[in-house]
Amino acid sequence: MNKVKGIVVENCYCLIQGILDWLDKNEHFSSITVTSDWDEVKKLSNETGNTILITTGKWITHSIDIQLFKEYCSENQVRVLCFIDKSTTHNIVELYHSGIQCLIAMDDSQEEFSWGIKELVNGRRHVSSELLSTFLELRVTLKNNPSHHNTLTKREEEILGLISKGYTNKEISVKLFLSKRTVDGYRESILNKFGARNTAQLIAISAENHNS
Repeated sequence: MNKVKGIVVENCYCLIQGILDWLDKNEHFSSITVTSDWDEVKKLSNETGNTILITTGKWITHSIDIQLFKEYCSENQVRVLCFIDKSTTHNIVELYHSGIQCLIAMDDSQEEFSWGIKELVNGRRHVSSELLSTFLELRVTLKNNPSHHNTLTKREEEILGLISKGYTNKEISVKLFLSKRTVDGYRESILNKFGARNTAQLIAISAENHNS
């Protein structure tokens, strides 16, 4: 396995310790460096290459212009996992469109965090199921009666989270002890609520509506 180098960027000691605890047994990292200074981040990422930056939406918005952050990470192929408070809804939209590859809610589990790291290592974007439902509810305007059917049930949120992680309907049915036909029905309901043909299109629809 090709190891990556991690940079934890934050100035809250308790949060740093929590992240380091979660990273302690993560097999993807060869080393972890902690800093709160943007100039040091640039120096470290230039020296190490193959870097994953782990930070928070609060640090980004309070410490650096988000456009500069986006340009630097894009030009230097730095992958970013960003923890975000889901109550700061405007940040979810702004950070997603800034190109950050992985968004994790502050109250997500270690399992969700580990999954996000795995997706980054494999070159894929990831939005945690907790944030995905919030993001979609914020960004998708339904064409027919927008006030109706725009809230997912708890079970639909759970199923959407599993679909977003690549689980098939059959795998979901086994995991949740439901019949495949029941999962098929939930999936159809989710897509209908957002007017999408498939889960991947949900994000595309939200971005399209934002720009229209």
